[in-house]
Amino acid sequence: MGKTRFDTIIGESAAMQRVFELIENVASTDINVLITGESGTGKELIARSIHGRSARRQQAFVPVNCSAFPETLFEAELFGYEKGAFTGATQRKPGLLEFANGGTFFLDEVCELPVSLQAKLLRVLQDKLLRHLGGNELLQVDVRLISASNRDPEVARANGALRDDFYYRLNVINIHLQPLRERREDILPLATHFLQETLKFSPKKIRGFNHEVMQCFERYRWPGNIRELENVVQRAITLAHSDLITLADLPAHFLQDMPELSEPKNGKLSLVQAKQMAIQQIERQYLLEMLVKHQGNVTKIAAESGMTRRNLHRLLNRHRLKAHEWRETSETV
Repeated sequence: MGKTRFDTIIGESAAMQRVFELIENVASTDINVLITGESGTGKELIARSIHGRSARRQQAFVPVNCSAFPETLFEAELFGYEKGAFTGATQRKPGLLEFANGGTFFLDEVCELPVSLQAKLLRVLQDKLLRHLGGNELLQVDVRLISASNRDPEVARANGALRDDFYYRLNVINIHLQPLRERREDILPLATHFLQETLKFSPKKIRGFNHEVMQCFERYRWPGNIRELENVVQRAITLAHSDLITLADLPAHFLQDMPELSEPKNGKLSLVQAKQMAIQQIERQYLLEMLVKHQGNVTKIAAESGMTRRNLHRLLNRHRLKAHEWRETSETV
């Protein structure tokens, strides 16, 4: 039985069990690690876990997003500068590498680091010495480098975005995080975790997700990965009107973007697909009957069905049903 939780990381899949094992293996060393994976897969959490289990854990963990700085400022922020080094340098300022001295320096989106700075950073990593812009003094700095990229670093290297020597220095050990759609065993544990964490700061009393929501979660493609799942859960809690999160609490695009159940691969339906098709058919039939019965009056349909008007509108939109088409006379909806 593998671990479900590893530090602040949630995962039951075999892929995440391998990641947990790699973290344990590299944490006790000073070896450089490159973490790869799509945006939203949790690369910084992995980096923080490595730092938190290392001998450097009492020192700083300094994260830097390489796409957050313009190239003209990045060198000064990275290496620091002396007073008068350039226009606007009114006082001496330590660089980010100095703040990380003795600890871990995390370079996120490392493929965006300007090539001109890669050689300078490589020199610092090799010699453990740096010089401020406009300065002459060599300063000793000892950092453990962990970097991350949502781009394929091999492609970036082939395109000249990463220097070969810098790439090989970064990529001593590679930890690759699979997208959420490729490790579906982790979806429900993660959703439950986000539910519990969000409810700590909410007055609502929500027991969990109904069965239809759990099925949808397992089928959805999650293009935004874990970050998207967290956002969907937080939104659902905000909109929920009962003690269970239902399909009506999910974003409209969420269901529209799921694979079509009517076109199963190889002409076969899984049990989950068959159940979801039945649920959708029953749901649509119920709405059609209510629209006929109440002649498209949304207020009356909501009252009889026990839903709010907002949730009813959301459900009608999901099934592409327009209430006004069933009205005999105009009314305000």
